[in-house]
Amino acid sequence: MSSRNEEVLKLKNKIIECQEETLRLLQEKQGWPAKSNLMEQTKERAVADLTRQSTETSEFEKELIDLYKALKRKEKSETNLKDIFDAMQASHEKYRKAMEKELIEGECTLDTVDKRLSVMLENRVEMEKRLENLNVFYEAVYSTLKSKKSNGVSLVKEAQLDHPDGQNGPKMRKKRGSKKSQ
Repeated sequence: MSSRNEEVLKLKNKIIECQEETLRLLQEKQGWPAKSNLMEQTKERAVADLTRQSTETSEFEKELIDLYKALKRKEKSETNLKDIFDAMQASHEKYRKAMEKELIEGECTLDTVDKRLSVMLENRVEMEKRLENLNVFYEAVYSTLKSKKSNGVSLVKEAQLDHPDGQNGPKMRKKRGSKKSQ
């Protein structure tokens, strides 16, 4: 039973750890819009600069195009991170639900064990009462037998006097007759 309690405690601690990890990831996810806005502003500035300086040398345009491509890669990376985070969060939620189910099953098992132990305890108390009653009965019978033996009374003759036809009453004899064969 203590191993079940330890197992339930471990599961509860695991759920708490998972909840803390979820909170940490959610806080990290909340910081993404600010980063996204910064990227968007950078993108807008880059587009504005590209438009304004379209008359400059092709080398500068090439650098700007490279920056724009880098920005697109960053945006794609951010989208991939969001997808990964969503997948992790879904996986974590599935795991959390499985752990909750195990916890509930463990609690049900503990309840069942507790009920069985209660019944066993009640049965034990009842058996102890019966044993106590039997001990009292045996002591009374023993003291009665001891006192009659010391008085010289034959217990067999006394039993026959109490029950002239024996303990079970008169014996019935079976009638022996012819049995009809079928």
